[in-house]
Amino acid sequence: MNRAGKIRRYILREERGGGGFIFDRETGQAEAILPEDMASKKQRSEIDIIPLVENAPLRARAAPFCLWFELTRRCNLKCDYCGQPDVIGSQELPVSELRCMFEAFAICGVFEIRFTGGEPTIRQDFTDIVESASGAGLFVSVNTNGVISTDRLDQMLLLPISLYIVSLDGPSDVHNSIRKTNSYKNTIRTIKKLVASGKRVRINTILTRENKRCLSQFVGELESLGVEALTLIPLRPAGRAKKEFRHKQLTSQELSILLDEVQTLRSTTSLEIAASYDLMSEGKIFNTPSYFTKRCVAGVEAACIAPNGELRACILLDDESYVIGRLTETSFQQLWADDRRWGIFRDESRLSQRCKACKFFSSQCPGTCQVISSYFDSPEVDPYCQLVHTG
Repeated sequence: MNRAGKIRRYILREERGGGGFIFDRETGQAEAILPEDMASKKQRSEIDIIPLVENAPLRARAAPFCLWFELTRRCNLKCDYCGQPDVIGSQELPVSELRCMFEAFAICGVFEIRFTGGEPTIRQDFTDIVESASGAGLFVSVNTNGVISTDRLDQMLLLPISLYIVSLDGPSDVHNSIRKTNSYKNTIRTIKKLVASGKRVRINTILTRENKRCLSQFVGELESLGVEALTLIPLRPAGRAKKEFRHKQLTSQELSILLDEVQTLRSTTSLEIAASYDLMSEGKIFNTPSYFTKRCVAGVEAACIAPNGELRACILLDDESYVIGRLTETSFQQLWADDRRWGIFRDESRLSQRCKACKFFSSQCPGTCQVISSYFDSPEVDPYCQLVHTG
């Protein structure tokens, strides 16, 4: 912000090495700035400058590009493949405490905050939370299952939410079968209303054996709805999904066939399709900002906050051993700066030898997910690895 407290359109955040990133608060886009160009960028109007702090981390960005904030563990659905644990009780911090956190994040140079859960929109104070985050200067996005009441959806349309990420598992019969509910109609109603109101909408789809054969039909339906992108995420063995993982996961061969289909669809649709383990595309791996590296961003470029203020690297690794610290006790800047606290997430030794030797690693594949490594108790085991299909 400037001295008058006005939020300017751009943030220029300095990084180690003399360069940095300039972020557009309106579009949510960021551009890497070379050291030799920093001085000229600082002269631009409508820009807030975030200088590099003395204790900036050595093995991570000066601040996260994005923070995933779990506002609640409560949800109006209970899907078998959910990454949340069966025991969902958790303290939820009041808006007064959240407001202070949002301001601290903005001061540190965090660009985006993504509200998730559970289902974040079921919090009665959701409106106040969003307005507080936006008021602090953060780009606000929301991850929702789309099962939202008419009144709440009408309220949301008036909020400063810049991006909606809606979970949808496939066409009507497939989605309802996977979710064990008749939620498809409600979710589609939400998507249509968001798009009609000029909102940016992206779709997240968890890939399982149950929806592997409907991709072409699904992409056609999404294109007709007017959403801007689709992210395909293979099922991860976390939370309740641990019980179902071996039954629902795609095999490496099944994923390979599906990715072949993705590549074909990309040439025929205007819909942006992003996928992990995608060795055929030099584009984005995940449906995340382009300034994220093609590596796991947990603890390096992004982090997660639990409803009670616990800071973690990965939203799916919920065990106490993965808690970095508590924002109700220690400042965010202090926790982010301490490389030792982040352990394996900032330690290259955690990478599998297979990934290190792979020509696709970090260029077209982010490598083995830490959630999978934890589940199999080894970084060398990954049922989704496509290396065997690359020749």
